[in-house]
Amino acid sequence: MSAPAIFYLTLYLLSVIGTRLGLYKLFEKAGEDNWKAFVPVLSDIVWVKLIDKPKWWVVMCFLPAARTLVKVQMRIDLAKGFNRNTWWEHAAAAILPFIYFPYIGFQPTGSLPSAENNDSPRKRGALPAKPNGVVFITPEQHKAFYPEPISSGREWYDAILYAGTAAVIIRTLYFEAFVIPTTSMERTLMAGDFLFVSKFHYGCRMPMVPFALPFVHNQLPVVGGKSYLTPFELPYFRLPGLTTIKRNDIVVFNYPAHDIDNSGIIPYGTIDEPSMKENYIKRCVGMPGDVLEVKMGQLFINQKPAERPEFQQSSYCVDAPLAPLLMDKQGFRVFNPEKPDQNADCLYDPNRTGCATGYGLWCTPAMAEKVKSLPDVKSVTEQIAPVEVREEGIYPSGITREGLVLEHNNRDNFGPLKLPRQGEAIPLTEKNYRLYIRCIKNYEKRDFAYKGGKFYIDGKETTQYVPNMNYYFMMGDNRHNSGDSRYWGFVPENHIVGTPIFIFFSTENITNPSKWRLSRIGTSCVK
Repeated sequence: MSAPAIFYLTLYLLSVIGTRLGLYKLFEKAGEDNWKAFVPVLSDIVWVKLIDKPKWWVVMCFLPAARTLVKVQMRIDLAKGFNRNTWWEHAAAAILPFIYFPYIGFQPTGSLPSAENNDSPRKRGALPAKPNGVVFITPEQHKAFYPEPISSGREWYDAILYAGTAAVIIRTLYFEAFVIPTTSMERTLMAGDFLFVSKFHYGCRMPMVPFALPFVHNQLPVVGGKSYLTPFELPYFRLPGLTTIKRNDIVVFNYPAHDIDNSGIIPYGTIDEPSMKENYIKRCVGMPGDVLEVKMGQLFINQKPAERPEFQQSSYCVDAPLAPLLMDKQGFRVFNPEKPDQNADCLYDPNRTGCATGYGLWCTPAMAEKVKSLPDVKSVTEQIAPVEVREEGIYPSGITREGLVLEHNNRDNFGPLKLPRQGEAIPLTEKNYRLYIRCIKNYEKRDFAYKGGKFYIDGKETTQYVPNMNYYFMMGDNRHNSGDSRYWGFVPENHIVGTPIFIFFSTENITNPSKWRLSRIGTSCVK
């Protein structure tokens, strides 16, 4: 186990132990058996009893959607029982129970705040003492001794505020839910898969834009426009991670090429802050320092054939009059002209598939062999782009050639190209310098010029480029239906978000999630 993994595991265990130790003393001071604090479920039953909440709250403690809010309210109510009523005390109980519960639990009885010296705006009158001399106030006693009782609405407002704060911290630094919108990773990840992504596996990336609307990525809902302000930006910084990116990891990252995006989704050149760019998910096939090349569809890393993902797909032309029902039984989603916005991997459209007759398929080699054995199938041919394919047919129209592959430039033939590694010099030549212009100017914010056959970085003549960051090469598993590094270049390390952990929901149609893929729910994304 790595040192960062040991660190985070230790931190987690300390937080659990701290909370339980605090409950141990608080149960004792409230007149309950203290050992119950260490027994799962039973501790929640005792806790709910102390704060006089319905027993069904115990069930709510184990429901993912309700757990955070209910637990926060329980922590606040328990703190109130020990005469802790200021907003900062409630915040400490809600967000840092592993510190605050032991703090009040292990204090001597005499040091607990009393009604007389409580300067809270919610002062009580004389409070009854338990036989052991400890002041613990039940909810009924709260009502009797509050001069101005707090409304239940205000209590829930406080709970929602603190729960929201905790959720923002968790979403920003640890976990976030994502949905797969396109077919670029099929059949490893399917369009309509909802994922939990770990942000701490590769190290928590600290916020770079301090003024952003919580729970919204980069665009305001409904009205549109930026959801963040950038009077200034914070420098890139990442905490130690459980592991580092490894070859063939599935990685979530911020799309690096918004300055050349012409899709119309994001206005041209409007997003320059790495953490605010759109989230993409691909497989990391190239590591910093690698020499990467593709020949006739085969990926080579450092002159050796790369490992092929289990579900890697290509496009195939099928010369056969195949019926949609037959293809549906073979596991394909057949294109429906009445629902053109739905994802499909079996369609007849010469303009899109490049197949003059028959069907176009996106599938694995094993599926292609299975289709080849079907009745009336004359041929199944993989669509490998030859070297002679013209440039205009490969890159999206309007995207600059700077920073994109130059030799044998189509999806199945390009390179070799060297991936930048931090601190490792790359010789600059007239032939390769365009590959690194974006890295130098856009990602590292350095001045670059090429004049009279000479290169200048930050105003100084040079013959090499020494990267300030590591860069990765990402490709989708659906190799012929994926917009990836082949089209928009390298992914800088400060754009890395995290890695998907597991699928918590999956549906055939994101806009109408009525057809669930039950077999995918709860499955791992590590493939």
